Amino acid sequence: MQRLLNLSRLSPAKALCLCLGVGFLLCLPGLQLGLVADDYMHIAVLDKLLPVGGPLDLFDWAPGDPAVLQPRIARGPYPWTTTPDVRVVFFRPLSSALIALDHMLFKNWVPLQHLHSTLWYGLIILACHLLFRRRLPGTVAFLALLLFAMDESHLFAAVWLANRNALVAAVPALFGLVAHLRWREDGWKPGLPLSLLGYAVGLLGGETALGVLAYLAAYELFAAPGRWPRRLAAFLPATVLVLAYLGLYKALGYGASGSGFYIDPIGEPWAFLSRAPGRMLALVGAQLVGFPADLWALGAYVRPLSAFSGLAGVALIAALLKTHWSLVSEQERRLLSWMVPGAVLSMLPVAATVPTSRLLLVPSVGISVLLAVVLHAWWQGRKSAIMPRWHAAACWFLVAIHLLLPVAAWPAATVGFSLIGRQIERNAFSPETDAAMAGASRYVLLVAPDPMVNVYIPIMRAVRRHEPMPESWLIVSPTPYPHRIRRTSPTRLEIEIVGGSIGNQLADFLFSNGEHPFRKGHQVPVLGAVITVLEANDIGPTKMAVEFDRPLEDPALRFLSAKNGILERMAIPAVGEELLIPAQRSLISSLGRP
Repeated sequence: MQRLLNLSRLSPAKALCLCLGVGFLLCLPGLQLGLVADDYMHIAVLDKLLPVGGPLDLFDWAPGDPAVLQPRIARGPYPWTTTPDVRVVFFRPLSSALIALDHMLFKNWVPLQHLHSTLWYGLIILACHLLFRRRLPGTVAFLALLLFAMDESHLFAAVWLANRNALVAAVPALFGLVAHLRWREDGWKPGLPLSLLGYAVGLLGGETALGVLAYLAAYELFAAPGRWPRRLAAFLPATVLVLAYLGLYKALGYGASGSGFYIDPIGEPWAFLSRAPGRMLALVGAQLVGFPADLWALGAYVRPLSAFSGLAGVALIAALLKTHWSLVSEQERRLLSWMVPGAVLSMLPVAATVPTSRLLLVPSVGISVLLAVVLHAWWQGRKSAIMPRWHAAACWFLVAIHLLLPVAAWPAATVGFSLIGRQIERNAFSPETDAAMAGASRYVLLVAPDPMVNVYIPIMRAVRRHEPMPESWLIVSPTPYPHRIRRTSPTRLEIEIVGGSIGNQLADFLFSNGEHPFRKGHQVPVLGAVITVLEANDIGPTKMAVEFDRPLEDPALRFLSAKNGILERMAIPAVGEELLIPAQRSLISSLGRP
């Protein structure tokens, strides 16, 4: 720790270069990551293989219009349980345009696209450097910047092309925040227009910019110079900008509704307010004490632990600050007075979705300052007689999870993510999958519990092999339970889920909120078939019938099953016979309701 603090005596420029170098080294393994999951979706849209979105609208998954969505349900790859009026479409034209530019310039050079993301990560480190250096002493500013640069919750934004939008949104907005501070504190007149320009560009990058504006609100509320009328006047231009943005956002049909993954805070205020506290505590726990927020997806039994980790983290930091408060400088206190509330407020927008660590990019700005102040004060007073012994253990724990663990966590997580991506590719292009899909145009996956198989395999093959998208891609049951398949006529199959149902997995809720589960007798027409719910429980269908418009032996039809992520051709039983498909495991676990 002492050696680390000695480095803080470097000039601001050298300290910045050191943190930029650390950030680059952590991102370096990501240069070989390649394309993963949604990256293929974006390329398919750009190459006009999917009739969704466009070069400025790559994050249009479901428009909320049944007339537009029905063909995607009928032909796939959207599940037949999709709510017809579900809306999952985000306003990110700048982020979309940069992906399109990458695809045009570096189509066959994916590492250069990842280098582009790394440059954005360098820019956010620079923006935080300018922000921290305004008020923090050199030692604390350096430590805060290092903590931010090493935060492993930034990994997906920095190395996954499809998640770069978080950086594209946050970086301009943070530069705008720095310009606002210069305007308010130094009287720099260009600061006001430049701050508004930064916020506007950030909002074009994505909704993540709203989190940065939470810091602006906290600053004017708790720490800005002047009396209340002046503070309100200073905050008014940004408020008008945000209101105009939100009005345009809604008027153009952007947002999320009818999805269990996302809650519309405006359209569903009570649902949002009831879930936001627990989700925010999970994010706080991930940020302060390293309890992975992603574990929330495992199910209800983990969520109390996630929330408790947030409470424990708050209690720990509060106890440390209380003891060390006399060692915290006035400058540090003033910065904490708005950076900490800003970090908490910045979690409100992301609390609209399922908690994951990758949502912490903007909240980590303020939390990095908080941790730096706590650790610096502890180190300065570590030999004091009033320092309880447990404080040293607690602070060394914070050092371990925030400064030591990331050194291993970044490359390990990147390699793990890369292995998943490569395994999906091997599955998609395996000889077994080639043989299973050869010579047909309509595919029926009776049992396919892996969301990576369900959605991405036909898209990946279309992108990489330049194959046409299937005429239809029907997933009957996306659950991992055993299934009993019975053929009752030349054109009809009955599929029973043994011990489970559709609707109890996280992946089931992207295009459905589960509030109106399918009941017995419900019918859904798809291309060349009609699905009828024969039995259902309170969660969803447990038994379905699929009536095709042709005999099941028709060569245009191909029945597949996904075994360990690899597609295999299924032998359909004769009329009156049945077969039992054992429980399947998936490469990506999708267990747990939102």
